Amino acid sequence: MKGIIIRLMFCFAFLMTAGGSYIEAYSYSLTDDFAAEKSRVSFIMRSVEGTSYNVYIVGDGDKYAGKSAPFVWGSTNDLIYKATAYTPYISELNDVIALQQDIKLFGDNSRNEEYINVTNPTRTGGVYVIKGINGQPDILVAAIQTTGGGFVDYRFLL
Repeated sequence: MKGIIIRLMFCFAFLMTAGGSYIEAYSYSLTDDFAAEKSRVSFIMRSVEGTSYNVYIVGDGDKYAGKSAPFVWGSTNDLIYKATAYTPYISELNDVIALQQDIKLFGDNSRNEEYINVTNPTRTGGVYVIKGINGQPDILVAAIQTTGGGFVDYRFLL
């Protein structure tokens, strides 16, 4: 009897591990309208192939941070929001589903807080698009807060 219970527990643990791996690989999606409604910022971007896509930046628990943002130096009138994480969702133009992208816009999130600057996207916490020229794809840019000196790191994402 004890052997059967141990085997059942082993099978249960194996199934939970296999099931967890499957869940992690699952791609989340939102309807295009809901992603547009929930996004803090959105863009239309052109891919390497020349296809145009909607890109929505959606925050998990998004709320106004304003002057309480840790990096507000210059303008205290900037619209700054914070969330647990900001995630990009994309959909082809005129599509009804926006798919979540498995990318960290602002790098590793060790503080469980990310900020997005809507007013001045080239400063810390900003997200903006560099439009490609001569058939080149557009590039999504995220401005990342650094630890000191007022410097800003930029992440370039296709």
